[in-house]
Amino acid sequence: MIGHCLAPPPVAFFGSRELIVIGVVVVVLLFVAPAVARAVERRRGER
Repeated sequence: MIGHCLAPPPVAFFGSRELIVIGVVVVVLLFVAPAVARAVERRRGER
């Protein structure tokens, strides 16, 4: 109960690096998704 404010056991056990990687992947997908959608629309327009 005392160390809950410093570092909860689940987060410390899971690892902060994995959480950061997941966050980066989500951000990359948000930026890549629109680009992919535009590329698909261009391919459909050409055909």
